[in-house]
Amino acid sequence: MSNSLVSVDRVRLSDLSPIGWFGIALAIGALGYAANDLLKTVVRGGPWVDPLAVAGVGLVFGFGVAYVDGGPEIESTCDHCGAYIRAQSSRGGVDEYIECHASATPRRATLGPLSVVLQRQTAEWTYCSGDCATADRDRRVAIDDARDDIGLTTEVADD
Repeated sequence: MSNSLVSVDRVRLSDLSPIGWFGIALAIGALGYAANDLLKTVVRGGPWVDPLAVAGVGLVFGFGVAYVDGGPEIESTCDHCGAYIRAQSSRGGVDEYIECHASATPRRATLGPLSVVLQRQTAEWTYCSGDCATADRDRRVAIDDARDDIGLTTEVADD
């Protein structure tokens, strides 16, 4: 159970930086503006759609900024051992995590002088420690070596 009064998808108010608090203030300010204009409309008459539109845009934008700001930098599982990884600067989490990004030559189709990319070959891995990254690298090299024996390569077409 969270010890925070307000929590959405495990994003707590205590996780917000000044940018997140600016988003909250913007949303509350939009609500105040709409309430003020709607009260004036009830008393004096006039359009009521404009204040509601401003309030809607302000709420969505403000709370969206706060939600994105309060979210973790990474929330995943280790691709080697399966351990849960959550890293966030404002919370205690893991001390380290490693993200590996790899890409290979894209698959291309050629017709005369034209060349079109059919498929981008990219992969991403997340590890909870350097030990898991090293152990998984060794396993992936063995898998790639086995694929090379049967003729599969990451490079599909030459230009």
